[in-house]
Order: sequence, then C-alpha cells, then structure tokens
Amino acid sequence: LEAVIHARRAVVSMVNDKYKRLAASTLFYGLQLTMGYMLMLVIMTYSGPLFLCTVLGLMTGHFMFNLNTKNLVVAEGSTPCCQNELGQQEKAAEQEKHVDETNHISDQFVDVKTSVPSCCGTPAF
Repeated sequence: LEAVIHARRAVVSMVNDKYKRLAASTLFYGLQLTMGYMLMLVIMTYSGPLFLCTVLGLMTGHFMFNLNTKNLVVAEGSTPCCQNELGQQEKAAEQEKHVDETNHISDQFVDVKTSVPSCCGTPAF
C-alpha cells in the first residue's frame, strides 16, 4: 500500500498536463483504495496472525518508503484532504527557502501546528 502511495506522489508530480495528472492520480487512488479494502477484509477475518502480519507489513512499508523523506509531517487521525493540504504546505515551505546577501540559507517555514488546513477544522496533534 505504501508503495502505491509513494508511486502516486512520484508520478503525479512528474506529469505536467492537468487532465493527465488527474487521470494518473485517479488510477493510483483507485488502486490504493482497492488494496486498502482488501487489507480491511484480511483484518476482518479476526485471525491474530493475519492481523499482526498486516500491521507489521504496513509499518515496514511506511518505514521503508519514508526513510529518505526529509520533513515527514504526519497529522495523526487526519483525513486524506488534510494530508494533501499539509503536503502542499510543506512544498510551499521548501519553495520559500532563499539565499540572503551573505549566502547564508535562511529557512522560512509554515508552522504546521498553528497553520491548520482549511478542510480540517482543528489541529490533530
């Protein structure tokens, strides 16, 4: 599941055409939902070993695919909408970095704890 999420982010960010980007995102989203519901069905068998394997597999995938992520922002219990907006805020913060006249890098960033995405209502931390 994490591989699909990672691939979705990578592919969608490379596509320039609006409609092709939307089509690619939609296909990956459908695959992500399908896999998520299949995992839910595995969990609903109420088999302890299958439950543990599923959770450990998701944790391992999350660790491996986010290993090289510099600024991992995770809003606990947030909706996909909030996750998307937090990701957009993180990208905006990266773009706001600039070099001043003494060639020292000055970081301007969005404080995620005080800047709540518009669809979320309240911070989840």
